[in-house]
Amino acid sequence: MFQAGREAMIAYLGNGVASEHSLLAALKAWGEQKQQPDKDKRRPVTLMFTDIVGYTALMGSDEDKAFQLLRKNRIIHQSLIDKYHGELLKEMGDGILAQFGSATDSVQCAIEIQRKARKELDAQIRIGIHLGDVTFENNDVFGDGVNIA
Repeated sequence: MFQAGREAMIAYLGNGVASEHSLLAALKAWGEQKQQPDKDKRRPVTLMFTDIVGYTALMGSDEDKAFQLLRKNRIIHQSLIDKYHGELLKEMGDGILAQFGSATDSVQCAIEIQRKARKELDAQIRIGIHLGDVTFENNDVFGDGVNIA
């Protein structure tokens, strides 16, 4: 399953061909796997983590440009995360962590973030998506799912 999604994303980002159908199909099947309730305060979610490629170097060389980029990136993310029924959990510098109830929604959001970023930002956005169990506690999220995303 992981390999199918990885190959579809590489094909999509590598040559711009709309191979998102194979990626969406792989993630839909993955998301439909039977979820087992956990006795802890854990729950299954789809997490998306994004960051701006080269942001640290940009911040060191042109702080004003870095902050402008960060603000534009935040606007893009907020509107698209909302559009695809997600929730922005937190920002960590140029990194954004969001959760979705659906793997398909998270992938569609990521694809649209990439499209918009290519048009509106002078930077590349790196995106990781992971479906797994996480624990929510004290207004934060913990677990391997967060680290993997």
